[in-house]
Amino acid sequence: PMIDILEAVAPAYTRAVDRELVPVAKQARAAWPVDTGLSRSLIFLSYESRDDRQYAAKLGSAAPYVWYIQKSAAARRLIFAPGTAAAFKIADRLFSDPEFRR
Repeated sequence: PMIDILEAVAPAYTRAVDRELVPVAKQARAAWPVDTGLSRSLIFLSYESRDDRQYAAKLGSAAPYVWYIQKSAAARRLIFAPGTAAAFKIADRLFSDPEFRR
C-alpha cells in the first residue's frame, strides 16, 4: 500500500500527516451529518506519490454529488477549515524536522 511506500521514503512526511490530518479525517467521519450515511461513508484520506520527491495526502469525498457537499456548512466546518489548518501544521512540522530537510 501507498502508506508503506511513504513510510519507507518519507518518514517525516508520514509522521506529520498521521499526527495532523488523520485526526481531521476521523473527526469528519464521526461528526458528519447523516441522512442515508452514503456521503459519510465516502469521506476519504488518500496518499499519492507524484515522483520520488513529491507526495500528497488528500482529504475529501468520493460522493458523486461532491459538488453540492463541498458547498455545505458541514464540509467547511469538518473538512476544509480543519484540513487547511492541518496542512499548515504539516508544513511547519516538516520544515522543522532535520530528517526531512536532508
